Amino acid sequence: MQSARRASLRVIALAMVGCVLLPLLLLASGAFVISRAAHRDADQRLTRTAGILHEQALKVFQSTDVLLETLLEMTRGQSDSSIRAGFPRWHHDLKAMSARLPQVQSIWIIGADGHVCATDFTSSLPGIDASQRDYFAAQAQRDSGLFIGAVLQPLLDTGNPFFGVSRRRDGPDGTFAGVATASLTPGDFLKFYREIGSEPGSFLALMRTDGVQLVRFPPRPEGTSLTPRPPILKAVSGPSDRGILTAVSPVDGRERRIAWRRLDPYPVFVMAGLETAAIRAAWLGTLATHLVFGVPATLLMLSALWIALVRTRALFNEAGRRAAAEEALQRAQRLEALGELTGGVAHDFNNLLMIVLGNVDRMRRRPREAADIRALDMIAAAVRRGEALTRQLLSFARRRALFPEPTDLARQLADMRPLLSHSLRADITLEIEAESPPGSFVVKVDPAELELAVLNVAVNARDAMPLGGTLTLRLRRVTLTAAQDIDGLTGDFVALSLSDTGTGIAPDVLARVFDPFFTTKPVGKGTGLGLSQFYGFARQSGGSATIASTPGSGTTVTLYLPHSHEAPAPRLPLPAPAATPGNGLRVLLVVGNVEVAAATPSRLEMLGFDVVVAASARAALSLLETQSFALVVTDLEMPGGMSGLDLVRALRAGSLQVPVILATVYDDAAERARHEGFAVLVKPYDELQLREAVTAALFGIRAAASGSRSDADATVIKQK
Repeated sequence: MQSARRASLRVIALAMVGCVLLPLLLLASGAFVISRAAHRDADQRLTRTAGILHEQALKVFQSTDVLLETLLEMTRGQSDSSIRAGFPRWHHDLKAMSARLPQVQSIWIIGADGHVCATDFTSSLPGIDASQRDYFAAQAQRDSGLFIGAVLQPLLDTGNPFFGVSRRRDGPDGTFAGVATASLTPGDFLKFYREIGSEPGSFLALMRTDGVQLVRFPPRPEGTSLTPRPPILKAVSGPSDRGILTAVSPVDGRERRIAWRRLDPYPVFVMAGLETAAIRAAWLGTLATHLVFGVPATLLMLSALWIALVRTRALFNEAGRRAAAEEALQRAQRLEALGELTGGVAHDFNNLLMIVLGNVDRMRRRPREAADIRALDMIAAAVRRGEALTRQLLSFARRRALFPEPTDLARQLADMRPLLSHSLRADITLEIEAESPPGSFVVKVDPAELELAVLNVAVNARDAMPLGGTLTLRLRRVTLTAAQDIDGLTGDFVALSLSDTGTGIAPDVLARVFDPFFTTKPVGKGTGLGLSQFYGFARQSGGSATIASTPGSGTTVTLYLPHSHEAPAPRLPLPAPAATPGNGLRVLLVVGNVEVAAATPSRLEMLGFDVVVAASARAALSLLETQSFALVVTDLEMPGGMSGLDLVRALRAGSLQVPVILATVYDDAAERARHEGFAVLVKPYDELQLREAVTAALFGIRAAASGSRSDADATVIKQK
């Protein structure tokens, strides 16, 4: 019996030991397995993230390399002086090239002396010397292939740091002839890194193989060099093009697990890192969760489930980040293609509206029955609706030319109050508030486009308050910083907030409200272009727009516009137009479109002009050299290789003197024409708009003859 007891006690002791050792063994083994899994999962995430960074950076540098090779081919055999002489044409071509590459801030062709020959950055030749820049000096010494420079501050006052990517230009004899360079901004990379680097302790970077930092997330001062030589540079200099290691950063002293990939053949590499403290924190957190349970069997089951959950969650998070990055890229490409399409369609559609409106005016002058007059009024109203639609399309496509001028937003909103009140219902209260003294809300914008943008938001607010409410327009001065992440804007801005007390917007819809053609209104109640025009106007004016909403509590849309120190121009009225401003004067009408040419002369004839039509700019130039005209009305876009703007420039360069009106659909050409001091008449225009433009042109030349000018003066070209 004693032996049986001893055996029983031995069994109980062993069971007690087992009860202690088994949980300890399970805990130790579980801790080891979870630790291995945490590090393995971290390595997998880092490897995938490094692959995404590698793919994005490789696309950027490959497209930039192709761009520079194209520039070398374009400048081959051309001297610096010949390029500088053709600067306007080069500026136009380079701007078109950079518009297709959103990552390129600017393009520069620099001569052998280090001075700029051509650029898309400014419309006038800048007198800056880039000979001390690294991207120039490296190519001047020898052909460095695709050279990627360090992060620099711009010589011009843009406020955006950049790093130059350059290729050497060789002369016919192989000597150094300058460089072709593209400026890339770290901010574009940083925006992408911020989207995929949301995990705590994340570290993403783009560096040169010599250790010079180009981009880092979380942000640090650009241009930092890794000295002394850290393990990551030793690894990058080896034969492999990728790897993963643990190292302590010489920049901030933190230990990280880092996955890296080299962008062969370019001398840069990307890094995706995670602090080892964050990995340990994840491991300890998992272990603490398991310690809550005391039963070994439950502990084993939950360990397996927890590991599966961690792995599945990590996989889904990684897949979600990759899908978000791919969707962002595809969406940007779709919007770019859609912008090109809508811009072209709107351009041609406006010409068609011009033809319709011109013929409506002609038919109105003939005796008609009341039913015919009503039909013509309906056609004219439809043309106006089509014109408003094309304005929104062109604003979204950013091809609508803006005519910015210093504008006091407080005064502008006060002037708009009757229009806004008329657009709202009687059960909606309109309030306008300003938080700063009068005169402190000056911005440089197109007043007409601002009015359209505010009106679009006001109409949306009205529809969101079916039972009535309050629409509050609030002005305030703000200083934006990079930390606020509003499209990368920094500096002094004027913020215009439009807040309603309506139904609000659901979170899944809020992210899409600025997308073109997206609307929650019933079919036929909205085009989906109102908020996209609002955002496009903000970006084209150098600012941005944001939206915040709570379902059931209302929505606030905020427009940020750069503050201007210029004084608003005084409002000077035009002289009252005469009943027939022409009085038999001869007008040269230069129209390349046959249908438009058939509709426009009758309008000028009704104003009392004797009209001569020219089908091209060259034909018009020949007529002006042999005949005398009181006024020239010409389209900007003309066939035959010579535009209306070229015609006016040729007249200005000569000895002719005649007032000129340029007619165009909204596009970049109109903006250039206005910056050069030319009067622009926007199509489609009616008889009243044409009368006002003609009166302003003729008044302008009369005022010039008497020694005074008004703000409404048109462009005057000297004529013998």
